[in-house]
This record gives sequence, C-alpha cells and structure tokens, in this order.
Amino acid sequence: MSSNTVPEVSINYKVRPIQKRKVKMGKEMAKFIRNLFDDESFDLKERLIVVILDNEYNPFGYFTHTMGTMNTTAVDSRLLFQKLLVVGGARFIVAHNHPVSPAYPSDADFLITITLKQRAEFLDLELIDHIILSREGYYSFDEHDVI
Repeated sequence: MSSNTVPEVSINYKVRPIQKRKVKMGKEMAKFIRNLFDDESFDLKERLIVVILDNEYNPFGYFTHTMGTMNTTAVDSRLLFQKLLVVGGARFIVAHNHPVSPAYPSDADFLITITLKQRAEFLDLELIDHIILSREGYYSFDEHDVI
C-alpha cells in the first residue's frame, strides 16, 4: 500500500448460534452469559464478553472484547463502544470470569465498571450490569446497587 492510498474498512459478522429468548436479569442472565464462555479456557484466563441488549433488555448479540491472563484482562472502551455503535446496540452488559479467584470484584473491576458507565452515558449508551463469573458463582454490580 502506498502512502497515497486509504484502506477500505469493512465490518464482518459471524453467526454463532445463541438462544434468542427473553432473559431476566440477575441469576438467569448470569447463567445465560456463562454459556457464552468457552468451558475449556474458563479456568485458564480472563475473558471479557459484551452482551448487546434490545429495547426490551433481551440479548440479541454478543462479542468477546478481550482475553487476558489468569488474573486480568484489559478493556479498551473506544473499541468496545465502536462495536456497540456499529450494530446499533444502545444497552449492554459486560461480563468477565475470574479463573483463580472468587467472583467478588477487585478494585480494578469497580473502577472499570464506573468508567464504562460514565463513558457510555456520554454516548447515549446504557451499561445495564457488569457480571463476574467464577466456578462457584457470580457477582452482579446491578444486584449490589453499584451501578
């Protein structure tokens, strides 16, 4: 590519079967999201998934935002919001797993949740919940009135 050309940008969608149905928040949503994780790598590294919700708060798509190490994963809000805006997602849930620790949030988990919520509001997007999964259970920021 020469310095005088601009690359064409394209967006691709992969259709992977997920059960499209009404899902209530809390425990039912945590169970739904757990099924989106790869069971073979659940205990090896953190993965952050974004679930896109329709106007009635039902999932209509999801994507893996990042995969990290055993105890951390990075979040780039610009890339996360870019994908949401492209598909018309106005509401979303973020979820990640804790492979080696309980589902209780770390200080970094609290910080990224508040940061994502504030940045989303600026873009007229709504962060509905941040769910942390472990083998033993889950933690919902919404259920604990954090967001």
